[in-house]
Amino acid sequence: ITCLYDSLNYLTEPDDLSQVFCAAARLLAPGGQLIFDLNTSYEYMRWDECDQVVYDAHGLLVYNRLSYDQSTQLARGHIVWFNYDGQCWWRDEEVHLQRAWHETAITSALARAGLTLLARRTPTWAPAAPDATRVVYIVWSPV
Repeated sequence: ITCLYDSLNYLTEPDDLSQVFCAAARLLAPGGQLIFDLNTSYEYMRWDECDQVVYDAHGLLVYNRLSYDQSTQLARGHIVWFNYDGQCWWRDEEVHLQRAWHETAITSALARAGLTLLARRTPTWAPAAPDATRVVYIVWSPV
């Protein structure tokens, strides 16, 4: 099972991660693997009221306002875009709420599901340092 590009960060309730890992454990064949990635709190700490233009060309402007509340472990990305159709500009927006899951919460949820952590990697597949901003987890379902 694979779940990539910080999808599990969108689980914001305290028991959400355990529920997903338990469901994955039921679906995995013995010896099967679950591979997922998460943004870490080190990534979200860089979001401290960060404003950025992420795209500005060809009649499209995309703007992000990023923030992170360490006390709740919740990160908020407010994305606004403007699209020019040749006559006028159109505006739309989305708000993304994500949780920074701490390592102890992740390993506890894996243990409750009966899954074993094999490795923590960066997206470039190097071993993940404790302060990595994004971690890929390789998990095994015991035989």
